[in-house]
Amino acid sequence: MHLVIWAYITYLLTFILGVVFFIRFDLKKKKLPPSFLAVHFFLTVMTFIFFSSAMAPYLKEQYGHPRVSTGVHSSNWLNLERHDHMLHQKSVIPPSKGA
Repeated sequence: MHLVIWAYITYLLTFILGVVFFIRFDLKKKKLPPSFLAVHFFLTVMTFIFFSSAMAPYLKEQYGHPRVSTGVHSSNWLNLERHDHMLHQKSVIPPSKGA
């Protein structure tokens, strides 16, 4: 839960700095220094990382693990059966000498 609090703190700091930079530079038609832009970009990335890290444990798994089964109910049964069928076809076996 503490990660969510840090995420909100960085979000508020980023938002407030963005508004201050806008009022101080954009409204007065001044150029924003690259160091201020770098700080704002860094805080934006940190906010994204904090929010995604805080919300990740609460995401639910969409699909459960498949049931492991054996024999006829195995997912590999059809492949094995097809392989066995192709190996034992009459057309594949060469004719005997008496025929």
